[in-house]
Formats: sequence, structure tokens, C-alpha cells
Amino acid sequence: MFHLHYDTRLDDLADTLADLLARRDPAQLLQPQTVLVPQRGLQRWLVQRLAQRHGIAANLEFIEPAKLVWRLLRAEDANLPSVSTFDREVLRWRILGWLRDPAAPTAVRGLLGESDDDLRGFELSGHLAQLYERYQGYRRDLLEAWARGEERDDPQAELWRCLTRDDATSRSHLLGDFLTRHARADAPAPAGLPARLFAFGIINVSPDVLRVLGVLGRHCELHFFMPTPCREYWGDLPDRRACASRLEAGESLFAEPDNRLLVSLGGVGRDFVAQLFSYEHVQPDVETLADDDDLPRDTLLQRVQADVIVLQAPDPAARRDAPDPADRSLQVHVCHSPLREVQVLHDQLLDRLQRDPDLQPRDIAVMVPDLARYAPCVEAVFGALSPDDPRRIPWTVADRSMADTHALIGLFQRLLELPASRLTAVEVLDVLAVPAVLRGFGLDEDVLETLAAWTQDAGIRWGEDADDRAAHGVPAFEEYSWRFGRRRLLLGYMSGDAAHDALLHGVAPLTDIEGGDSAALGALFAVQRLLRDLREAQRRPQTASDWQALLNGALDRLVPSPEGRDEERALEAVRGALRALAEHSAAAGYARALDWRTVRAFVQEQWRDNTPQQRFLAGGVSVCGLVPLRNVPFKLICVLGMDAEAFPRRDPADAMNRMLAGRRLPGDRSVREDDRYLFLQTLMAAQRQLYLSYTGVDLRKGTPIEPSVVLSELLDHVCEGYFVDAGAACQALVTRHPMQTFSTRLFMADDAAARDPNVFTYRSEWLDAAQPGPRDAATSVFADVPWLVDEDEPTVELAELQRFFRNPAEAFLRGRAGIVLADDLASVDEREPLTLEPLQRHRLDRVLADDMSVMAPEQRLNALRARALLPPLSWGEAAYRETMQTLGPGLRDWQAWRQAHPPQPGLRFRLDLGESGVLAGVLGGLHDGGYGVWIGSAHSPSGWMQWWLGALVARALEAAPDALAWGRDSDRFDWRLPWRPRLPDAAQARALLAECLAIYREGRREALPIPLRTAFAWAGKHVEDDALEPARQAAQRAWLGGYQGYAESTDAWFALALRGQALFDEGPLQQRFESLVARVHMPLCRALKDGGAP
Repeated sequence: MFHLHYDTRLDDLADTLADLLARRDPAQLLQPQTVLVPQRGLQRWLVQRLAQRHGIAANLEFIEPAKLVWRLLRAEDANLPSVSTFDREVLRWRILGWLRDPAAPTAVRGLLGESDDDLRGFELSGHLAQLYERYQGYRRDLLEAWARGEERDDPQAELWRCLTRDDATSRSHLLGDFLTRHARADAPAPAGLPARLFAFGIINVSPDVLRVLGVLGRHCELHFFMPTPCREYWGDLPDRRACASRLEAGESLFAEPDNRLLVSLGGVGRDFVAQLFSYEHVQPDVETLADDDDLPRDTLLQRVQADVIVLQAPDPAARRDAPDPADRSLQVHVCHSPLREVQVLHDQLLDRLQRDPDLQPRDIAVMVPDLARYAPCVEAVFGALSPDDPRRIPWTVADRSMADTHALIGLFQRLLELPASRLTAVEVLDVLAVPAVLRGFGLDEDVLETLAAWTQDAGIRWGEDADDRAAHGVPAFEEYSWRFGRRRLLLGYMSGDAAHDALLHGVAPLTDIEGGDSAALGALFAVQRLLRDLREAQRRPQTASDWQALLNGALDRLVPSPEGRDEERALEAVRGALRALAEHSAAAGYARALDWRTVRAFVQEQWRDNTPQQRFLAGGVSVCGLVPLRNVPFKLICVLGMDAEAFPRRDPADAMNRMLAGRRLPGDRSVREDDRYLFLQTLMAAQRQLYLSYTGVDLRKGTPIEPSVVLSELLDHVCEGYFVDAGAACQALVTRHPMQTFSTRLFMADDAAARDPNVFTYRSEWLDAAQPGPRDAATSVFADVPWLVDEDEPTVELAELQRFFRNPAEAFLRGRAGIVLADDLASVDEREPLTLEPLQRHRLDRVLADDMSVMAPEQRLNALRARALLPPLSWGEAAYRETMQTLGPGLRDWQAWRQAHPPQPGLRFRLDLGESGVLAGVLGGLHDGGYGVWIGSAHSPSGWMQWWLGALVARALEAAPDALAWGRDSDRFDWRLPWRPRLPDAAQARALLAECLAIYREGRREALPIPLRTAFAWAGKHVEDDALEPARQAAQRAWLGGYQGYAESTDAWFALALRGQALFDEGPLQQRFESLVARVHMPLCRALKDGGAP
């Protein structure tokens, strides 16, 4: 008996199912009961609902309708395989075999043309398999006609005949026979049919599957639970296109009894209802519907839902003047970006949770059409608050692409891309940076920065060797390859510091590696060697089983021992995709070799199409995609991303699809119509409130952007049908939010008249930024953080002090707060230099300045190349000649001075500077003739600052009577190099060092606003003009940048430390800057001005 249960409330249908499951024959207690469900998320909700009803949900078998049908077909024919060879996954490989078969009919081979591109053939076969799958479900008559030999000239028809000659067990053929055998009232029951069968929430199945269920209802107790937005029979409603024609003719839709929303959005459900009720043996047997009087109409959302349920248009006599401000059941929010949508959503959820104690995070669903676009925003906003913050809302993200779920999935994606890889240093380090890979080598993430520095210093950029470079179409040179850098690293590890600056058989050892670094160095080489060998193997076409063995073996070597459930699931997802590759091709009898692009495309399809790992309804706010067939009820449903381009999706144009060529039949699938019905289901599933949001303003132009057409239709229906003044009602229902989180509109609590009650924020940290005018105080964003205010170390190293003044913001944020702004590997260069960048030029200058050896020019050129200090080939020769020409006089003078004044060993010192503490370290740069240091360039504030601190130490220790600075000459300053600044006496030097040390200790508690270039510009100009205003102008130019000039305000560390604060606003922050510069940088610039040439 076919029992049809239909209701507008999914939870009521679930309760009815629970009651039926509880009533069963005692003789069948140990047999599992079969429940057909179309979707995993709906299955999970149903299990939870059944368990709530009876305290347990067990001994249930959930299965998809198509799989049940194949099970029944196999029960009648034991020779059928467990997986049909006409299933899309297997069928595509059979099609690919025919497309590649020289003996195939000309029409079949013509589908692929003359192309021998494996990837193109794989994609075409996949598309054809998808078409045939649809034909089997929706055009069985077309396939039967093709099998009889009709349409001889049609390539698809000819291919279908080839496929059925190989194997006559097509699903459409078997279903036709099944229906013929069992459709009669006196026909025998199908084999393998359970005594009771339940179908829950099944809406858009093919007509043949629905016919099979109808046949099964003749022979067993079948309960069909159909959720419907309307309790009346609505299979005869007009098509929305017909309604559109009426509107164009000037007729009013509200003059008819039909509900406008149901007509516009319910096409899919209407066709299903009409089809279901067209079968004589399918009639409603049980109805669980509420009376008209029981339908609540207290809120706007309830009135809209009630009219849909009873199939009536809004009553014109019941229209109201305006929406009730206290009624928040239906709201639309307009933002400037997806991130702002999520930020606004978080504030709105906090407000609703605070106002309604009965509302819990688990009662809220957040749905988006494009989850890949919104999931990072959700994690950034919801995950930004600490677990103990009262504003934190628990959440889970479901439906994410498998590629986004775990680092091991990303690792495997990189392995699949290896054949196209140049094997750069970054690519190798990225693989090694995966936690599971690091753990396999017994390393932790602290070693990554060291490895990045080694590869950079060793000159490793990309390519295995010169031949590898040539294979990529570039000149064959060894420099900057893995072989070049590997030899330097290994020789440096074996020789140690004894080989410093030496050239052994043309190799310059990198001597910064110690014995304890062997594990890290071995891991780097092992991973690079594995990737190199795997890349070469992947470039050779192989069979599917060989690909499975090759890639599984690589995973075993990279991740020998996964830890935790997450890693095991990720690896199983990878291995499952490879297993599917081998099994599907084997089931199809496809034994041809595949290239790497085909394997990559297959794996990516598997991850895209298969059910993601994240579970729906796993706790907290459920963030998920807008998924068909998942009309699960929630108290509050929020739909974000309702943009015109995102939803509803458009049906792709497809010239090969025969279903689009003819008349559309009832039940035919349409992506656009599915999405429209999904929106209607979402509207009806909201039990209390429906929250809709979209990006309605172009960020660059500021022009309005139209919302989704379904959202516009809903607003039109609501505003015109339920209110007298539709325009005013629309303005009341739609809230437009400011672009920034620190907009003053969000903090207008004192101005009730101007404040929009729906525009607010719980992010109090943005209040200061929203205040107009200059700040009242220059407060660090890290002030009063307890763990930052600890006991200072009494002794500070000179090298640490010098690093601090190079960038005080970085010293605090990285060194004290432990903040990493970006992946350290991002700083690794992937390209060999063709010219010398400023940093590379500075490094080359330093090496040449430190080198006192006597060499011929050609010998020195080769030595510099061996140390990766020059570009390759002729570019390196040109850079060397240019460097020697521009560096010439200064370098010769510097080396002559060093020869005349031999260097002294580094002086270990310890200076007690009173309350400021102790400064200690090793002072270099001491010579018989005084303190002399190569600073690189006359216009290098960093070089001058390092020199100044060393010179002050030398003066305080009275270790040198004089101090000189050497480097590239420049006419950008009054002082030219070499330069002998005027140094203070020993007591003054100690006082200046004590001042620097005191500022250093301040900088351990907060990020000090003294960017070096800006400070140097202010101090230099102030010393030069002895006036404040020119100094400020010079500092602002350095901070903000001039035409094509570097702006120090773009420094990432200072941008973070001073975010929301202007350095030059004539406020306390600027005063602090000028005070600190006067204490540290002014004495240096004054000494430079008062100095002279030696």
C-alpha cells in the first residue's frame, strides 16, 4: 500500500515517521528498516529528530533512491555488477575508450576530432556520461529509439549503440523491463523488496524512479513523506512565464486567488505534485495538516507563510500602513562586501541572542550560495574572538570543498601539480611546512625560518640543474639551481667555519650550518629529492593502477604516521580518490595510459562532487551552502550573498544536450528552477525569522548593485501585498549598512532621532577609530596586556639594541608579542636575479668591502658567482663591472685605510649604564687607527644608526680615539663618505647609550612610533634648519612618500602597530614621536653635521 503523507512542516512529518517506525511487527525487530533520503544533511537532521522523539535512533538503513532501485534490479538478476557500468563514474571511462578506439565508427571518433589531448578526451567523455545519465532518467524513450537504430547520423546515438553492444544492462533498459514486469496489479512482488519502506523528503527524482516507487507501493507498505510549501493541491498552478505575460498586459496578480510567490518560485514542486498525483495508485492516504485557524499570523513572516500554505493571495483589506518596528521576522540587509555582510551578521546575531533567551546558536542556520567565497570571512569574523569573550558565537562550517578541509589535501594538490612545476625553493619548503611532513622528519615549525634562510643564502631559486632549466626554455646555467645550492650547503656542513670565504673546487661553502642542523638539512634534501623523482615519474603516462601506486607511495614517504582523526580522514579522502580512479577505470575495462593532467582533473572532480567531510548540524551556528533538498527547519535562517549574479544560478548553454533541443517535459531538471524552489523552501523553513543579505554597493564606484531576482520578487510581494505604501514598507524592511566597521553611524547611541535601530555594532574596539578629530591620547593597541609587562633582562646585547632601532615596531610585535604578519616562506625569492636589487647590491658591497684578498678580476668574478652574489651569465658580468665602477674610489680608500690600520679582534665588553641597565656584547670595527665601519651608503639611515651605536660604545669604553664611516659616496647629504663625525666624550657617550637603552626598554612594553627613515628625515632637517616646521614637512614626506618614492607608512609592522592612528595629526602621538627622535636621532645627525672628511 502506498501511503502519502504530506505536510508543510518537516518536523511534523519526521514525528509521524518516528511513530510509524515505533509500530512494527515483533517478528521483524532485528531487521533494519529502510529509509530513502536524498541528501546527507537531511539524513543527519532526521536522525537527530528521531532520537529526540524516542531517545534513540538505531537499526535504520538510510539509502538514496537510485541505489535502492539498482539493489532491486540486482536482486532479480544476480549477474548484474555491484556498480552499473552505465553509472556516470564508470560510463565516462567506457566512453573514453570508444573515443580513443581506432575501430570505433567514424561518427564516434568525430566527437573528439583529430585532437590527441588526453585531458580534452577525459572532459568530453565526462560530459557525455553526464548527458547519458540524464537521458536514462528523463529520456528513456529517446535511448530506446537510438538502440533500435534511429538517427543513424547522430554521433550521440551511434555512441549509445556502441555502449549497449558492449553491455546491454543500461539502467533505462533494465528499468523499462522492471516496470513492465511489476506494474500490473496481479504482477509478482519484486525480489529483495523489504516489508516496509519509507521515503522521506524526496522531491526531484526522475519520473522513472518515481514510477518504481509507485510500483513498490503495490507490493509492500510504502510511506512517502512529501514536504510541501502548500497544503492544497497546487499541481495545476499557472507557469510563472504565463504570469509574467499577464503582468506585461497590465493585469494584477492579486486579483486572482493564486499566491504570487508560489507561482513564481514553486515550479519544481508544482511539477512534482502534478506528476505524483497523476498516478492512480498514488493518492493521499494520511494527511497531517493544520486548520486555517491554527496558522499563526502574528508576524510578517508568518503572514507570508500562511498565505503560501493555504494557497491564497494577500488580502487587500488586511494591508497595514507600515511594518511594525518591533517585528524583526523578515529583514533585508545591504552591505558593501561579503566581509561586511558577515560582520553585520555577527552583530545582528549577538543582538538576537541577547533579546531572545530561548534562541540558541544551534537554532540558527547561515546559508550562502557561494561557500568558498564566504567561509574565509566567517572564520575571520567569528573566529577572531577568544573563547572566553562573551561576544563569541560557536559555529561550524559544512559543505566546504574537500580541498579546503585539511593541509594534507592541499599537499596532495601540490603533488598533482608537480609535472608543471619548476621545483622552486618555495614549493619545496611549502611541502616541508605541512605539519604532518615536519613531524615525520622529527622537526618542528621553528626550523622553517632557518631552512628558508639557508635556501636563500645558498642561492637556490628553482630547477634541479642546468639541464632542467634548459627544458623550461631558458639558458642552461647551474647557478641558482638545487644542485648549485645543495653543493654549497653540503660542503659548508662538512667543512664548517674553516672554509669561510674559501672556494673549494669552484664551490663556495655556506658555513652557517652546524652539526646539530643535520636533521633539518637532511629533511630539506629528502623532500626535494622525493619531489624531483615524483615529478619525473608523473611526466610519463601510466595506467590508473600505476598512478594509484605511485601517488600512494609518495604519500607514505611524506606522511609515514598520521596522527589524529583529522589527518586520517584527509589521507583517506586522498586515497579514496585514487582508489576510485583505479576501480572506475577497471570496471569500464579501460587499460590505456593516462597523463598527469587527466589524473589531476579526476581527483579534483572527486573532491568537488563527493560529500564533504564537515558534518551538517555539528553544533553551534550551522554555516552551510544553499543545498537543494535540505529544507531543514531552523528558528532563525540567515541567507547571505543574495546577489543577482550568484543566485539563482543560470542553466549553462549546451549544444550537445538533447533535452534542451526539444520541448521541456514536466519533471525535467533546471538549475535555475531548482534554485528558485530552494529559496521558497528556505522561506518556509524559517520558524521565527528570515534574515536576507546581499552586497548592494560597488566598492570602487559606489554605485548600487541589484539583488537576486528572487529577493526582489519577495520584497515586491511583501511590500505590495501587505502594506498600503509599498515604497515606504520597502525602506523599512531594507537596512543599508555603512562600508566601514568604524563608521560613526554604528556608534550613535546618544542621537536617537538620527540612529537607525538596525545599524549598530558590538565591536567596541572600533569606537576610538570612529571618533572624529584627533585622538585624546596616543595609546598603544597593546597597552595593559599583562603578559607583556614582565621583568626586563638586566643585560642587553649590543646586536639586539641595533636590531631594535632598525624597526621598533617589528621588534615589539615579532619579538615580544610573537606576531607573524605573513608566512616567512613568502620572503624566499623564486627567481634568479637578472639585475641587482638594492638589498642584493648592499650585500655585494658588504662582501667586497670585507674582502682583503688580492685577486684578478676574472677570479673575483667567479668567486662572487659561486657565492650567488651576481646574476647569471652576461647579466652577472655587467653587474660586476657596474659595481666596481661606482664603488671604485670608496672601496679602494676603505681597503687602503684597513691595510694601514689593521683590524683588531672583537672587543668583548660590559657597560653598566645605571638605572637603564647593562649593555654588553662584542664590539667589532676596531682598528689601530680608531673605529671604522663600512656602512654601505651615505643615505642609509639603518647603516648610520648601527654605526652610531657602535661608535658610542667605542667612545664610552675609550677604545678608539676616532671613528669613521665608509661606503658608497652620495650627494644627497651634506656629509660625504668617508666621513668622520664629531663624537661626544666618554661621559656623554655613556649618557646617550643609557638614553637608547631606556628607550629600548620602553619598546619592550609597546610599539614605539619611531620609524627609522622618518625619524632620520625629521632629525636631519631639524639640525640643518634649526626649525620645527621644515623638519615636520621632511618627516611627512618620508612617512607618506613622494612621487615614486618609498612611503615608510606602508611598512607592515608600523601599519599594524599604529593602525587607526595618524602619526602626524598634531596630537599626542606626534609629540611622542618628536620627543623620542630628539632623544635618539638628533644627537647622531648633529654629530654628522659637525663632522668632516678624514
